[in-house]
Amino acid sequence: MLSQMRKYLNVLEVNMSAKTYDEVDYSKVPSQALRKHVKAFYKNDKERYEDYKNKLVKGEAKANAGAI
Repeated sequence: MLSQMRKYLNVLEVNMSAKTYDEVDYSKVPSQALRKHVKAFYKNDKERYEDYKNKLVKGEAKANAGAI
């Protein structure tokens, strides 16, 4: 039941397993997950991930760092 629910919750690991990186909203990914999966993002979604990082530097995007 939980695995079926996760498909609809847009959980990062579900998107990674399905290779649907284009559905990942980096601003909603927890900071620890961003740190942990940085190699996978560069390998599979480099352009969008670098765009997100550039927006962070410019202040146009926010990092989800609530757990820190």
